[in-house]
Amino acid sequence: MWFDANILACESDKTGIFNIACGKKITINELVDMINVILGKDIEPVYIDPRPGDIKHSLADISKARTFGYEPESDFKEELKETIRWFSNGSI
Repeated sequence: MWFDANILACESDKTGIFNIACGKKITINELVDMINVILGKDIEPVYIDPRPGDIKHSLADISKARTFGYEPESDFKEELKETIRWFSNGSI
């Protein structure tokens, strides 16, 4: 779970800023699809022109987090579902 990274970081002697992520690329469209499935919705994204400075592709470098033992879980969709459940107070 993503919160495991917080516990590992607190128990570590490492200091600094660490990216906590799943370690692989996921498009916004894939994320929308996953959220729709989890919530039982069919919400269509609205596409607009990019703003100056928008990042087109991003992949968090988690190598520093791995120095204190963080390793992402293999099932991002399940992690996302748990996160949505937590933020919705368990109502999904």
